[in-house]
Amino acid sequence: MNPTLLEVLKDVVTTDESKLTPEAKLIDDLGCDSLSAVEITMMLEEKLGIIIDDEEVAKIVTIQDIINIIESKQ
Repeated sequence: MNPTLLEVLKDVVTTDESKLTPEAKLIDDLGCDSLSAVEITMMLEEKLGIIIDDEEVAKIVTIQDIINIIESKQ
């Protein structure tokens, strides 16, 4: 997993790294809400120098979805 993504998820979602797997669902497994998803994407945009469209944010369900977006931007 991208170290920057891991850092952001630990800051926003949970410090329990064992829960941060690619299959983890942000809402169901990690207790995120839509505000958390926006916060995660804004932090990633800033730290990685990428732009994540609102349409892409709306499609995020799992951590793997975020990984896929990051990989498509690099």
